[in-house]
Amino acid sequence: MPRLIRKAEANANSMIADWSWSVKMGVRTICATIPFVIGGCLNPEAPGPPLPIERTMVLLPGIEGGAWQLNGTVRGLRQAGILADFDVIEWGKRPFGSLDNLTNLEANKTRAKQIAARIESHRHEYPERPITLIGSSGGGGLAILVAEALPRQPILDRLILIGAAISPRYELTESLARCKHGIVNMYSANDWLILGAGTSIFGTMDRTKSAAAGHVGFLDSMGNTRNENGLTQIAWQPRWAIVGHDGGHIGWLAGQWAYQYLAPVITKGCCDP
Repeated sequence: MPRLIRKAEANANSMIADWSWSVKMGVRTICATIPFVIGGCLNPEAPGPPLPIERTMVLLPGIEGGAWQLNGTVRGLRQAGILADFDVIEWGKRPFGSLDNLTNLEANKTRAKQIAARIESHRHEYPERPITLIGSSGGGGLAILVAEALPRQPILDRLILIGAAISPRYELTESLARCKHGIVNMYSANDWLILGAGTSIFGTMDRTKSAAAGHVGFLDSMGNTRNENGLTQIAWQPRWAIVGHDGGHIGWLAGQWAYQYLAPVITKGCCDP
């Protein structure tokens, strides 16, 4: 029995010695590390200077009126390096006001004047920044009214219409007069449900019951794609499907599509990256 007790005591002493050694090494490691931790806290890597804002982007969502519709668009444009102050303007009656937002032309003209005043405020505050106005779906029709409500001079850098619910023979002379680099209309023949059947039944923002310019493009009196100075028309392309735009109405909201194909339209007026 005494021999077993002595063996147990020896094992205990050995364990205590091992634990003591581990503690000492841990303390030494911590002490050796503290100067580097403190140094890193006291001298963190300095962040680079903030990138300058290069332009103002005013975006108008569809007839639902909520800014949430364009979250992917804004995210994609930022990822593409568009250094902009993004002003996504909610408009119309919300929620459940979509039909009235589409059909109430007089109310939309009043909203257009209010948004035009907001754009002029941007211009006065930052006169060196080009202003791009983007309208999606019903916001595209509203964007035309906004441009017409601005003073008759090239206040906008570009007006970009994405799947716009405006009639294909709408007169663009007044809108073009407000744009330094013209109007870009992006349309899709695959968008037959909302901007084909939908606007044929319920009408476009300018109260014409027909397929919209976001479906067939802007057309001349003969029904051909309009060739007008200052107007660029870009049709949906099958290669866009790989980045989430299958040609349908919702496809215009795909963030990856905005990243790869909308960003070059903003900076260069074309859709090739």
